[in-house]
Amino acid sequence: MPFKDLANGYGRYDYYDVPGGSLADLWLDDVDSDGEVDLIGSMSPYVWPADSLWIMMNEGSGTFSSPVTVYAGSGASGIYGADFDGDGWVDLATACVWDTSVTVLMNDGSGGIQSPVRYPLSIAGSFHDGPRKIDGADLDGDTDIDLIAFNIYTGTPGTIDSLYVLRNNGDGTFGGATAHALNGPPRDVFCADFDSDQDIDIAVSLGNHPPYPVQVLWNTGAQSAQCGDCNGDGRITIADATYLVSYIYRGGPAPIGQGDVNLDGRVTIADATYIVAYIYRGGSPPCNPPPSEADGIILRKRGAK
Repeated sequence: MPFKDLANGYGRYDYYDVPGGSLADLWLDDVDSDGEVDLIGSMSPYVWPADSLWIMMNEGSGTFSSPVTVYAGSGASGIYGADFDGDGWVDLATACVWDTSVTVLMNDGSGGIQSPVRYPLSIAGSFHDGPRKIDGADLDGDTDIDLIAFNIYTGTPGTIDSLYVLRNNGDGTFGGATAHALNGPPRDVFCADFDSDQDIDIAVSLGNHPPYPVQVLWNTGAQSAQCGDCNGDGRITIADATYLVSYIYRGGPAPIGQGDVNLDGRVTIADATYIVAYIYRGGSPPCNPPPSEADGIILRKRGAK
């Protein structure tokens, strides 16, 4: 449907005064889970104090409440929203340029936003080399949203030519940032499965000047999950035993971390039982069975009965 010509007085203008008066980023999401899209904005990092997000709740008729500010971190700029901990509520993450960090603000389950948790980035440069933009995608295939932070081409040359990936631990907390070098300073990113291998890849537009080349970071799908971390979420829990049962009996996906936890050369229900014993009964750690079991395994591998 075409929009009416607002310049000639048709349609409707709505103006809202927001803190700082100058926007760095704008995100739309249903923060209070009422089925209506709310507005979340950040102030320009050059407008003091530039450390907050503002939220305007949709009142259900296309009008919005007055903005409410929440502290997000020094130089809070880019915004990304998603359900980081699987509780059904939208959480927020921000890129903080002055603080050289990513902050995560969890939803309290009623539409309120909790205090930020800071995840510092190791960027060797001046104070303005911190991240200005942030995005998210399930990069490691564990169904949790991971975060991608970057500077958007404004900073010290050579120090901002990277993306920083923070893996979600599955509960809304994140691991330390991993830097991925680029051929130039990034301007924007787009995440999708470009080669149909079921892994999310990242396309990056680069440079300060034309022709603005594009670099693609291909996701190899390789994980460094520890033995027994069958679902690759960075922990060994009952979910890993369930994951193995699904793989063995229901044709589920293969283990990400090693599934042969008792080292008998096969992935069977005995491995799921081994994980359960480790979690609930103080059994031996995965891939470290007691000597008696290990001896028997070696004999069986040699064909002894």
